[in-house]
Amino acid sequence: MALNQKDEILSKPKVREAFRYLIDYDGLASTVMKYYGIKQQTIVPGGLPGSIDKNPYKLDIEKAKQLLTEAGYPNGFSKVYYATPVTPEYEVAQSLQANAAKAGIKLDLQGGDHIGKFRNRQFEIFRLAPATASRTRMRFSSPMRPTLTIPTRPNSSA
Repeated sequence: MALNQKDEILSKPKVREAFRYLIDYDGLASTVMKYYGIKQQTIVPGGLPGSIDKNPYKLDIEKAKQLLTEAGYPNGFSKVYYATPVTPEYEVAQSLQANAAKAGIKLDLQGGDHIGKFRNRQFEIFRLAPATASRTRMRFSSPMRPTLTIPTRPNSSA
């Protein structure tokens, strides 16, 4: 997941951190992502130097609300969320949309091919699904800048 840092609201560190608490890591890992990926909250893949096995974030709507209030958005806000409409990416987006609503954030989920908007930085929130993914890791680069990294494997039929 990418949050556009040029956006006045999404560029605030407490808003970005609030998104960390709106993701149901355990719920997604045991359902939607069960056969697609592993739970990991760092940008460095497991097994590589610098990787961390800890997953300090969990779904916590009240913590997200507190962070939004501290950031100056006690009543939330509305944003457009572009997501690729394929499994499991769209289900992850729907889960975030539902949790964000509980914290007062209205996410207008837009499915489709929006890679051009992402490349041109003409988005607010974006989630991309690659054409070939062996495993999707629910990873986030830092407590302040949520991103989703999806490692791919070479085509085994080549």
